[in-house]
Amino acid sequence: MDVLVLAARDAPGASGALVDEERTARLVAAARRFSGVVDVLLPAAADDGAARMAADGLAALQGVRRVWLAADARLTGWLAEPLAALLADVVRCEGYARIIGDSSLAHRDVLARLAGLLRAPALTDVVDIIDADTVRRPMYAGDILATVGIRSELAVLLLRAVAFAPAEKIAEEAAVEVVVPEMPGNLPCPVELLEEEAGDSSGRPDLGRARIVLGMGRGAMDTESRALLLQLAEKLGAAVAATRAVVDEGLAPNDWQVGQTGKQIAPALYIAFGISGAHQHLAGIADAETIIAVNTDADAPIFAAADHGLAMDARKALKALLAELGEHVPDE
Repeated sequence: MDVLVLAARDAPGASGALVDEERTARLVAAARRFSGVVDVLLPAAADDGAARMAADGLAALQGVRRVWLAADARLTGWLAEPLAALLADVVRCEGYARIIGDSSLAHRDVLARLAGLLRAPALTDVVDIIDADTVRRPMYAGDILATVGIRSELAVLLLRAVAFAPAEKIAEEAAVEVVVPEMPGNLPCPVELLEEEAGDSSGRPDLGRARIVLGMGRGAMDTESRALLLQLAEKLGAAVAATRAVVDEGLAPNDWQVGQTGKQIAPALYIAFGISGAHQHLAGIADAETIIAVNTDADAPIFAAADHGLAMDARKALKALLAELGEHVPDE
């Protein structure tokens, strides 16, 4: 069963790289469970040095047979409309049975369109692959883990990459082949990239890669608590996450949202400040190694999911932590 992996794009401005190699390595490792050949497609705006370097990095991943380097100016910013059209053409020509991407917003946009073009079923948030025709995915915001059978020869799968260990690099690199896309000129909706935001410029680590993440909920929404949390994040070199309620209030950008409708993360340590623990948010932190909860309500659901808990006001806890770390904190 031949599998095509769409390389995971690095967040604009995150590291300056074209591709998120670690996340792609996780997708490749998952794709190998289908017991077939694994190819990777890397979109790029041009066949230049940066694109070649990124392709060579992917070619060194264990289990990769070939890397398609698709270079075309219309793929600038990995726009969904032309990229989905390109993928559909490659899948039809090469006969791939499974097309795999990450459960990121970018891949959801591209691969949902691809599934429509191919008239193929699509499954999201896959966290385990049993065999070529059986996968597992959470349902009802993570309340159950469903075993799903695939009864179609062709299927599009969006994987929760953090649930899989990354493929290792090997000395012998796979072949890199440049694809000159023959995309239709009359796309249903002509799209042109005008501007792209550079993302978080604070210097904090990317939320998807950070080993330590500090979560901000309703109990830490006031101005002082937010400032203290950001100060602690800077001290620890941590990323900052937020619940949907905080994002909806305009107190955090969309990129910080973690949960069912946000990002899924897998840090070594997640500290939740003032987060009650709605199941939608817990779905996004299920793969965290250690969870510490700080909440004034000792009966909050977050404590049932936490490894350690502290029934305490978030602001007071933040001040105490900063003081222990030798940081200056304002007086009461």
